[in-house]
Amino acid sequence: MTMADTIQVLLVEAGPEDTCLAQALLEETVSPRFQTTHVKTLDNAYRLVSESHFDVALIALDLEGENTMESVARIHTIRPNTAVIFLAASDDPQLALQAIECGAQDTLSRVRMDRPLLLQTVCQAVERQCRAQELRNDFGREHDDGQLLRSVFDSLPMYSAVLDENGTVLTQNAAWRDFDVVGFLFGPAVCEGRNYLEYCERAPQSVREIAVGALEVVIHQAAEFEYKYSQQAGEETKWFVVSFHAFEVGGKRRILVTHEDITEREHSEEELRNARVAALESSRMKSEFLASMSHEIRTPMNAVMGMTELILDTKLSPEQREYLNIINASSDSLLSLLNDILDFSKIEARKLELESIPFSLSNIIGDTVKTLQHRACQKGINLLYEVPEDIPDVLKGDPSRLRQVLINLMSNSIKFTDDGTVMVRIEMESQTDDAVTLHFSVVDDGIGIKPDKQRVIFESFTQAESSTTRTYGGTGLGLAISAQLVDLMQGKIWVESEEGQGSAFHFTGVFEKGPATNPRSSLASAHELRGLQVLIVDDSESARRTLVESFNDTGVEPVAVSNSIEAVAALHASVADGRPYTIAMVDIQMPDTDGFDLAKKIRADPVIGQTRIVLITAAGQRGDAARSRKLGIEGYLIKPVEPRDLLEAIRVVMALPEDAENRPLVTRHFLKERRRQLNILLAEDDDANRRLAIHLLQKRGHSVTAVKNGEEAVDTLSNGGFDLVLMDLEMPEMDGFEATAAIREREAAGADHVPIIALTAHSMKGDRERCLAAGMDDYLSKPIKAADLFQKIERLMLS
Repeated sequence: MTMADTIQVLLVEAGPEDTCLAQALLEETVSPRFQTTHVKTLDNAYRLVSESHFDVALIALDLEGENTMESVARIHTIRPNTAVIFLAASDDPQLALQAIECGAQDTLSRVRMDRPLLLQTVCQAVERQCRAQELRNDFGREHDDGQLLRSVFDSLPMYSAVLDENGTVLTQNAAWRDFDVVGFLFGPAVCEGRNYLEYCERAPQSVREIAVGALEVVIHQAAEFEYKYSQQAGEETKWFVVSFHAFEVGGKRRILVTHEDITEREHSEEELRNARVAALESSRMKSEFLASMSHEIRTPMNAVMGMTELILDTKLSPEQREYLNIINASSDSLLSLLNDILDFSKIEARKLELESIPFSLSNIIGDTVKTLQHRACQKGINLLYEVPEDIPDVLKGDPSRLRQVLINLMSNSIKFTDDGTVMVRIEMESQTDDAVTLHFSVVDDGIGIKPDKQRVIFESFTQAESSTTRTYGGTGLGLAISAQLVDLMQGKIWVESEEGQGSAFHFTGVFEKGPATNPRSSLASAHELRGLQVLIVDDSESARRTLVESFNDTGVEPVAVSNSIEAVAALHASVADGRPYTIAMVDIQMPDTDGFDLAKKIRADPVIGQTRIVLITAAGQRGDAARSRKLGIEGYLIKPVEPRDLLEAIRVVMALPEDAENRPLVTRHFLKERRRQLNILLAEDDDANRRLAIHLLQKRGHSVTAVKNGEEAVDTLSNGGFDLVLMDLEMPEMDGFEATAAIREREAAGADHVPIIALTAHSMKGDRERCLAAGMDDYLSKPIKAADLFQKIERLMLS
């Protein structure tokens, strides 16, 4: 449909001067021609519109006694194709916006109205109205049953409109007429023929930007797009989802846009979120209760187990040793049961998470077998294991949880096997550049499991037979917990068994490949700690006594206090006496102030803030490690702590670098993982110094390969397998600087980085900086002292 050669204009204007001006401006125009009909009231205008066709109605906004704004809807009801333009006394943007919201095509100010502006405004309004009618006609022709489609479209509960490929509104449904949301530009009666983006013009900027982008994407690319926005309607916030769906009709692209009111859904989701918060709070309170109970149970257990171990190390009669071994075994069983119940509660609350730290697979398997060896020997069972050489030893994962699964399965096999062998096997199932999937199996010669029971044994509190608990003991939690842990390891667990022929429990797990080096050294001898001042803070008298007695014959000088007030006072007194405590070992769960709060006080006190802190707890909680690192705490150990672990933890804490951001948290697993011997390459041309270094290193359990110059060092290192290089600086053939440069150049081409410690008889200012600039990691001046050497090695391996 195109604009006619002669445009019929209805002029509704009361003032004679204004009427003459408008008529003169229009009727003097040659092309297009305008034929003007003038009336002074809206009632006459309505009568004429109902009798004759008019392309445009020019209506004065200041008609006396008339509600001019309402005229648009009434005129469009009578004659939908008539465009309406309001004539205003002056420029008033707010009034113009209100007029457009009522359905007018435009508003003109009489003050600045001239022929070009009037012609442009009238022609554009007529063209837009013609285009809207054309689009409506096209929309009707595109469907065989327009009436049915219209009925279906109007029945949609969402506020819906159909757009053409340019975003112009073709039509909208009946629901759109009720779409009265504050902030939008115009209503349903004047949507047709306008671009949808005009509709969003008064929406918030963020919503407007999304609408522009969404329409652009659907017009040119995607088949659909959806976004959510909110609008304030009085005191209520209303939520809507806007959806754009593109479709083809008669070769033309059309877009269905819907605004769905989801306010009730948002309220329901808010209620669900609030319910979830309440559930999480309930779960948190449950966890706190379990942690408190764990502490209360573990504290006396720690004393029982610790004192039992101390007594077992003394001279005893066979009868006494038997009784104490029974106490020790019962304590282990009770502790195992407590751990199972706590783990099960964490699994139920979905709060059980895995760590990701480096560990030695062979160490984990070996330690686990050692733990259960005594129990197997008591039943005459051979406990064996195999770790193939093609499996990488250093992995990243949660060694504690892996060990827990292995112990559960191995303990289960030992329990149900009276004679024969329990074998642990590991196979490589698959691997990538960064990770491996390992297949573990625990095979026994035990009583076996009936086929119908094999599926249920991994359920909580379930065993194969009701008589099993009476005969063999147990809660039925071990396998259920193992199944959950394996699931967290991204693996699966299953059993193959034949009644009377034994069982094979299998599980898989995914682990990251660890670093090529594993920075660990052997346990230091106790005499290196002689004279060390250690403060013990624990509210339990038996726990304090156990810790104090753990330092017997070590040279360490422990002092024990029972609360945080005494601890702070003791730390200040030691500084005043000139013998400050180097380390404070603090129990986490104390009634007056917990260990974390005490650590925070110590760190905030400039007099005692440098004291190194090791936290000891009867029950580790999720997040403790992260909280410890944040507070700058050096160590975190779980009760009961073996004396050997205690001494090594202190020694490692003493060797940690001063920079808190670059040092690890010393834990039980950290200590275990650093005990493997290092393979060290020593480059030293002096025979006496070479023999001294070899003796010191081998005495600590390290493996040493010695060469006499830098050239030999570079060649030997190319064979791989070394954890550390001790490099003398002054050597024939190739000195230490040249050798280091060659090694670093090879590493830049892709070889693994190997730490290098410089050894030199010079100790001039700037030597250390020169070594570091040459690519070495640290510097040690001769004569070499054992304590300095091992401190350098440990700090470098820990960093």
